Amino acid sequence: MTFLFYIALGYLLITGGILLLNKRDFTPLPPTPRNYFDEQAPAVTICIPARNEANSIERCVRSAIDQLYPNHHVLVLDDGSTDGTSEILESLTQQYPELVTVMSGRPKPDDWLGKSWACHQLSKQALGDILIFIDADTWLEPEATSKVVRTMGSDVVDFVTLWPKQKLGTFWEKTVIPLVYFALLTLLPTRYVYQSPKWLPSFLRQKIGPFFAAANGQFMAFKKNAYQAIGGHQSVKNEVVEDVELAKNIKRGGYRMKMYHGQNAI
Repeated sequence: MTFLFYIALGYLLITGGILLLNKRDFTPLPPTPRNYFDEQAPAVTICIPARNEANSIERCVRSAIDQLYPNHHVLVLDDGSTDGTSEILESLTQQYPELVTVMSGRPKPDDWLGKSWACHQLSKQALGDILIFIDADTWLEPEATSKVVRTMGSDVVDFVTLWPKQKLGTFWEKTVIPLVYFALLTLLPTRYVYQSPKWLPSFLRQKIGPFFAAANGQFMAFKKNAYQAIGGHQSVKNEVVEDVELAKNIKRGGYRMKMYHGQNAI
């Protein structure tokens, strides 16, 4: 019993310490002044894969359209929807022909998983210098893109991922998602996502760094050159947790990433 007590005590001390560190380090994106960017701002493509998302797609796309950023385009892949999603997207493209493009998904190869295949197709059509991938059941706050692009520029970051404020509906959502966030905040020192542990010998930092990688596929923003250099979604085509694997590839490739709380952004 004494042995188990000390194990439990050690676990509580470690996770409690990590939680305290993350309260300091896991922050929302810094605010961006209005009109910070002009028309010469880096081109951004907001990429949205969608399949049977009639209940959420309009709010998602409109939130992307309404970004207070002067140089962005919204690219949506309709992956064979049958529930009215296609009609909603067609209406949006008619209303905003210069801002929204909808493409039809191609049949999935056998060695790909569905989301990675959809995102791969989007990446091939995206023209932006920065690619932002968001899920069709999310929505952005108006300044989200500006905040992300400013962070990528001022901190010389190649990949930014946000953990959204979740709106939970079903019993399982209310059960599982808080556990995911709890595990993130008590087991992963988020500082090490972007800064290699200084207590590690220098020859180990590059090898150990990817183990501290994490990402949320609901919002991932890449500089296009870094995304292409690591092989994009093709490099994780059959990975179930493709977001985390992309983050690991970013770190293995020597690129910088940051992870933020999505408060006031998504």
